[in-house]
Amino acid sequence: MRGGSDLGLGAKGRRGAAMPASPRGSIRQLVFHSRAQPALTQPQIEAMAAQATTRNQALGITGRLYQVGQEFIQVSEGPAEPVGRLYVNIAFDSRHAEVTTRLDRWGGGRNYAGWALQRAPDWAVLRLTAPPPLADFIGPPAPPPAPPLASFASDLKYGDLRRPPVQARGRLSLTRLLDTLEAALVRHGAIGRLTLQDIARDAGLSYPSAYRYVPDVHALIRMAVRRHQAQRNLRFIAFMRDRDFPDAAALAEAAVDFTIRRALMPLPLGKALGTTLLLRRYHQVSPEGAMAVAAAVMQGLPAACVCRAIGVPRLMAGMLAMATLARANCQE
Repeated sequence: MRGGSDLGLGAKGRRGAAMPASPRGSIRQLVFHSRAQPALTQPQIEAMAAQATTRNQALGITGRLYQVGQEFIQVSEGPAEPVGRLYVNIAFDSRHAEVTTRLDRWGGGRNYAGWALQRAPDWAVLRLTAPPPLADFIGPPAPPPAPPLASFASDLKYGDLRRPPVQARGRLSLTRLLDTLEAALVRHGAIGRLTLQDIARDAGLSYPSAYRYVPDVHALIRMAVRRHQAQRNLRFIAFMRDRDFPDAAALAEAAVDFTIRRALMPLPLGKALGTTLLLRRYHQVSPEGAMAVAAAVMQGLPAACVCRAIGVPRLMAGMLAMATLARANCQE
């Protein structure tokens, strides 16, 4: 766990120099929920919290680690990059489970002067002690609904299609629409005023024929991005398999580097439009897709690689955290 040494609701653990104030607008605020592994004892949690205090102060990170039993809410405030890296490392930490983002935003000031761990018997007590802007996020998230499948192949049955193409002719029409859309995006360098009517016309199809399968141009963009992301995933898997990592931290760092530097732009559109696709969530990372890639990576790692101990669920959680970090970096 990451945290400080403030146990209970008192001021213990708040000694030492306060964090330097940062200009308004430069702070990233990240709140997430996690659950400790059953074998982790309270003395171990307190020891890790104490160790984190010095590290967080050096990184310019303030916040709280709120604890109820084996559940935690962590609030991290500070420069975007250190806060994001810390989050990714926690997602890969075997002492955490079920890491879920509760809040991720920029532009405000700090709510905490330092770092501390606070414990209480229930979340209602801790919510009363939290700064008002954060009180609603102090507690476990609601159970998420079953996420839709979001790989490109699954679009033939789920996702953005109004109806799946059954015959080869229909699949060919859909491929022509996607190819035409990609060409239009590369040509214009922006989404602009593209419509499904325009794409259908340029693809040599009637609008009713295109609308039979796709409701609008935005659904078509999401499908095009996912089609390219599937190809990027194969490169990601090859990249990971080609290396022997000494530990989980090295694997996490390599995966973060690949995700941000090599696979962030799913289409050859230039940085501005690629960022637009990411921020407007045309570029989506689903739990199912991350699970499939994580399984392929783990299966391909050398037998002697100690990173095999991470396991598929842990690697999937880290990949989803990396997707959050990538989107966050675009918003700075």
